[in-house]
Amino acid sequence: MPYMKKGKCVYKKNQDGSQGKKVGCTEGSVDDYLKALYANADGETKKENKTMKIKKSELLALIKEEIMSEMDGLTMMDDPYDEMDMMEEGFENITPENMQLVADALQKMAPMIGVMSLPVLIGMIYEKLKEMGAK
Repeated sequence: MPYMKKGKCVYKKNQDGSQGKKVGCTEGSVDDYLKALYANADGETKKENKTMKIKKSELLALIKEEIMSEMDGLTMMDDPYDEMDMMEEGFENITPENMQLVADALQKMAPMIGVMSLPVLIGMIYEKLKEMGAK
């Protein structure tokens, strides 16, 4: 809640900016009294200030710092998955029916795979002929 000071006393500040209800007075520093009030503000005051203002560059720096801390100690070759677990997983589902499904899919894809590999084969034959002609 916003406050305003008047002399040695502190008052709540109304939404229109006018002086509201008296909170209290102090014999010491009014600024210290205000600091204590704001430090011990209730949840209502904290809810009023919902947005956090931060520059885009600061936010990106925070995100980068978090990512780097998560990646600390890892290299590009580290695999987060254990290979043995990956190899063991799924073998129980290899059945003759599943193998037949794979064979049928490969059979249907064979013409397409053949057409896609044709330029590679032609290139290999051309290189071989070129080598033979150069000798």
